[in-house]
Amino acid sequence: MELRNQQRRIGDRWIAGATAYWLESPPNSTQEQIRGAMQEISEFVKYTYTLTIGTWLILMAWEKQWPTHEKMFRESIKKNPEARVSIGNQTPDQDQEVGKSTIAYVKMSDLLKAGKPNGIFHRNIWGSHIVTIYQRWEDYSRGRIAKIFGVKRNSVQCTVMGEVRDLRNIIVHRNGRIDEEKSLPTLGWELMGEELNIDAEGIHSIAEQTQNMIVRVGRVSTPS
Repeated sequence: MELRNQQRRIGDRWIAGATAYWLESPPNSTQEQIRGAMQEISEFVKYTYTLTIGTWLILMAWEKQWPTHEKMFRESIKKNPEARVSIGNQTPDQDQEVGKSTIAYVKMSDLLKAGKPNGIFHRNIWGSHIVTIYQRWEDYSRGRIAKIFGVKRNSVQCTVMGEVRDLRNIIVHRNGRIDEEKSLPTLGWELMGEELNIDAEGIHSIAEQTQNMIVRVGRVSTPS
């Protein structure tokens, strides 16, 4: 059985083989539960995508001033190789003690590497998005859909989320390193090279595909 999202309206079309009769006329309560479960993961991805892109735009605005930042940092590093930037939620305390307004320190040399275009700041933003939406699917949405149909969670499958899982595993378990080439046909990605490179276009493709996702549910019994 498949639950389809077409034209951004999730759960409106159901396709099945042996369970076609039940799915053509499911109880109203079941229809609402299906729509609710599918809509929830759709909305979660959209809001998470919005937050991620918003964060990225802030970073891009900061990068427009990158030449100025870079020059200032390099001048400071030249004077003191251990020069640091204090990170906090307000103007640092005079003594910059951790636990007051200063939460942490970052060496300027490390900040130069992380803040450059496509540096670690970018990778962390995109990686956090992928991990977040996959965990929502795995820890909540799959179980909710499985409960509706009275099946085990592993009977609920989604190709898009399976490919997102592959990306998540590379990020979480391999620190972004690609051990072997792999094709993700639904997302239109080819994983190759040594390191996973994600950009705004890639994140958009994930958001777009999850808004048109197909969830397959196996071993659904026709109610007597």
